[in-house]
Amino acid sequence: MGFDIESNPNNVSNYVDVSILYDNVVADLNNRNITHRFLSSYNDVIFQGEYRVGMRVGDMSGTQTTYDYHFIKQLSNGTWVTKIAASPSKFHCPDGVNPDDIYWYPFVDLYTGDTIDLYDSETIYIAVSP
Repeated sequence: MGFDIESNPNNVSNYVDVSILYDNVVADLNNRNITHRFLSSYNDVIFQGEYRVGMRVGDMSGTQTTYDYHFIKQLSNGTWVTKIAASPSKFHCPDGVNPDDIYWYPFVDLYTGDTIDLYDSETIYIAVSP
C-alpha cells in the first residue's frame, strides 16, 4: 500500500474472511497512525492525498485451512495495479473497470481446464492517506 510492512503482522494462522482481514488491516493502520476510511464501493469519492485500496481473501485449499489475502491499489490515473509477493507491481485493470468484475489471480485448474479466481471473496475498499 505504499509503505513497508511485515508479512502477517497479527500472526493470523487460521482461515479468515475478508471482514476479519479488514479488521486486521485497520488495526495495523491505526498502530502506524495512518489515516484511512472504509469505502462502500470501488468508485466512492476519495479526497486529495488519498488513494483507493481493495482487498480480498482466497481459500487456497477449498476447505478453509489454507488461505491467502491480496490487495490492489488504484493509481492517480485510475488504473489499478497488483503486486504478488516480492515481484514488481503490474497492471490489474484500467480506469472505469470495476475490479469486482474481473479475476484477481486467474488460475487454470490442471484437471478440469477451468479458469478460477483464487481470490474469490467479496472485495472491501478503503481510502488511505499516509
